[in-house]
Amino acid sequence: MATVLVAARMLKAALRICPKADIRYYLNGVLIEATATETIAVTTDGHRLLAVRQEAQNEVQEPVSLLMPHWVAKLLTAGRPNKYVHVLDLRQEEGRWSAPLPQGGRVIFEPIEQDGAHRFPAWRRVIPTECTGVPAQFNPKYLLDMTLAAKDLGAVFFQTARLTPNGEHAAGLVTCPQLMDYEFLGAVMPIRDDSAPNEVTVPTWAVPPTTAKEPGHVG
Repeated sequence: MATVLVAARMLKAALRICPKADIRYYLNGVLIEATATETIAVTTDGHRLLAVRQEAQNEVQEPVSLLMPHWVAKLLTAGRPNKYVHVLDLRQEEGRWSAPLPQGGRVIFEPIEQDGAHRFPAWRRVIPTECTGVPAQFNPKYLLDMTLAAKDLGAVFFQTARLTPNGEHAAGLVTCPQLMDYEFLGAVMPIRDDSAPNEVTVPTWAVPPTTAKEPGHVG
């Protein structure tokens, strides 16, 4: 039997990004990776990705990876006040997993099956290893969801998620280094739209009037 500890806050943050009815069924869940010393929760919808890590004392003989269905993560987080830290123990017995419900008892579930090309993406390849800072256009809702996910993990108003762009052809990196108990990484793909240039000229009607006289002016 294996036991993996995961904070309810990590699942709640992941649900900000996690699809629930994508035709790519292997995206409709939260990937849980665990070793004896850490737990990582990852989710993606193909446009943005969120990975959250926390140190944990897991009872596993070898690294564990399971794809928790969206509906299970929803059940486990519903009704749990975010002001409290709820640590959930996921237990594996005979190929199936169970987790504690907020109202008591446990839900038994099977991870989402993965095979061949129908697998959760190799998410570490999505996270940018370098950031250029080159501007790009992004869907504002995606950025809001990242900020709300950071808030789920305990960030306050002055500890917002930060986006470092990477140009129009690579994912931007989202971080929140002020978080105390979690490590937070996000990747957001830019909008590739030639009709929306990065360089914008402010129209004349929005430019403040010049009141000071120019040098050498006679009046």
